[in-house]
Amino acid sequence: MGRVNHGVRNAVQWVLLFAMAAVLESAFFRVRTPAPGGSFNAPDATRILFLHVPCAELCTLGFVTALVFGLLYLRTRDPKHDARSLVAARLGLLFGGLALLMGMAWANVEWGAPWNWDPRQTGLALALMFYAAYLALRGAVEDPERQGTLAAVYAALACPAALFFIFGLPYYLPGSLHLKPGEVRLSPEFRTTMFASMICFVAVFIWLHALETRLTLLSWRRAGRLER
Repeated sequence: MGRVNHGVRNAVQWVLLFAMAAVLESAFFRVRTPAPGGSFNAPDATRILFLHVPCAELCTLGFVTALVFGLLYLRTRDPKHDARSLVAARLGLLFGGLALLMGMAWANVEWGAPWNWDPRQTGLALALMFYAAYLALRGAVEDPERQGTLAAVYAALACPAALFFIFGLPYYLPGSLHLKPGEVRLSPEFRTTMFASMICFVAVFIWLHALETRLTLLSWRRAGRLER
């Protein structure tokens, strides 16, 4: 059974690799960029959106996943849920940081400067600070059970705040440079490739979350934090 499961995992990983390669090849070499004079000031730079937008979505997915597993840990006290929550927060920070960096590169071309104090741009930066503090909190507490409890409570408070900063702040603060959904004119092939890219990135997130969780639990067992 172990060999079968290992073979299935390998097959899934190869399928994911080829799917991601196909999406990126289509995004950067096949999809036509929006026509000049449309929704974007620099249409040729829109290809970065095939990476920027999925990374931003995975940032949100990571924070929500960390909240869910944090609440499960508070209910069950199962260290595996604590590990899953921790890994999800790490991935949310990773993909959020990538989204912010790519967003700055996009802003430099599209809006003339890498940082414009755009509400969505600023909100994402604030959300990342919240979860950097989450990791700092975990590192400051040595007792595993107390660490997991405090981290879960923090995630329960940080996730709604982060979602507000990312999605709510642009609606309360005027002057956002981001286009609203109804203002963006994209071709069907552009939208289809964007959707495919997001699906592939979600699959990558799931794979990385499972892999990193196994590694985290293994390190905890070696450190005597978990029973063998």
